[in-house]
Amino acid sequence: MRMQGAIFDWNSTFLDETGVLRPEVRAFLTLMKLEDVWMYLITAQRLETVRRLDELDLTDYFRGIVAADEAEGDSGELCWKAARRMKLPKSMLAVFSGDPEVLRSAKAAKFRTVGILGRAAEEEVRSAADEVMEDFSSMVER
Repeated sequence: MRMQGAIFDWNSTFLDETGVLRPEVRAFLTLMKLEDVWMYLITAQRLETVRRLDELDLTDYFRGIVAADEAEGDSGELCWKAARRMKLPKSMLAVFSGDPEVLRSAKAAKFRTVGILGRAAEEEVRSAADEVMEDFSSMVER
């Protein structure tokens, strides 16, 4: 089944350890948007995320944000809330994160998970995710 929605963990997916946008993120998001994949963010801090999205000119890629203050529980609950807002079944969604805890929570909530390498311990991300992306450039190569 074709992926129609993507949920991204802002805190571990798009920025490197120093807060700089990772290579090819914009190209990846553009490709996802061209493929008509609906994208949502989950984040710990809404105001900081909105500010950074605006700074990086990434706001228009996303249909919305679900912040930790909007849901009780773990990252899996944030993913559920994003999925409900998109009105898509979990079978048509994937959760992208570089944080093993987020990946485990999403997987426990029965979401398909994609680990993004580069920030957390590689083996932890690999073991927590259903699939793994080395980086964003691997997804935009022709």
